[in-house]
Amino acid sequence: MVVEGPVISKRTYSPGGGVQNDIALRVTGVLKGSGVSAGDTILIHVPGGYAGSDHTCWQDTISDGARVEVGTTYLVLLTKEAETKYYRGVGLASFFRISHTGSVIPLTPALVRNHVFSGQKIADFEARAKALP
Repeated sequence: MVVEGPVISKRTYSPGGGVQNDIALRVTGVLKGSGVSAGDTILIHVPGGYAGSDHTCWQDTISDGARVEVGTTYLVLLTKEAETKYYRGVGLASFFRISHTGSVIPLTPALVRNHVFSGQKIADFEARAKALP
């Protein structure tokens, strides 16, 4: 599933061996998939970030969780978690920030360094998604 929309809330926590984020995203567009519509709010589990526990702080510099910001609009690749109300970010590169010009900017550092999606616009992704079976 591929959707776009703004993040309306984020809760970061440590379940014991790393960091997870519960992210609420208001869907403004569905590029691929079914089960959600524009206007729906979905909950997403995203790994990575910072959370204090027992005076310890974990950092994940590979995943998107630390970089997702409330109030920012993203293109998001998701899978539905079985038997829960949550979705999960796909792999290490699930969140792509949509700039005010429509450019898509990956959050994962390796993608940024390699300039993957450089010059791509959200309209390019929407056109490709419509062409998929």
